[in-house]
Amino acid sequence: LRGRSPFSGAKVAELSPRLAQRLGIRTDVKGVTVIDINRGSPAAGFGFQPGDIVREVNGLTIDTAATLEQAAMQETRWWRFTVERGGQILRQVLRY
Repeated sequence: LRGRSPFSGAKVAELSPRLAQRLGIRTDVKGVTVIDINRGSPAAGFGFQPGDIVREVNGLTIDTAATLEQAAMQETRWWRFTVERGGQILRQVLRY
């Protein structure tokens, strides 16, 4: 993803059962997952990891890669997001 957001530098994809299996994620999970992070990028600095499933950004439910891209283009300094990692829900609020 590009732009000025905590997600810049993350490569994401919509989850399919096949991708979920490859990443070791439950195959019934839907959403958008991080599949790679550019070293030194904002996404790396904020601790995103391959396999993270982005659930929500600033109140917007993330169900497609296009929705995440739209959310990442918001012009805001405050970011609220929910990520699922290893079956646990992580909620973050940060200023960027």
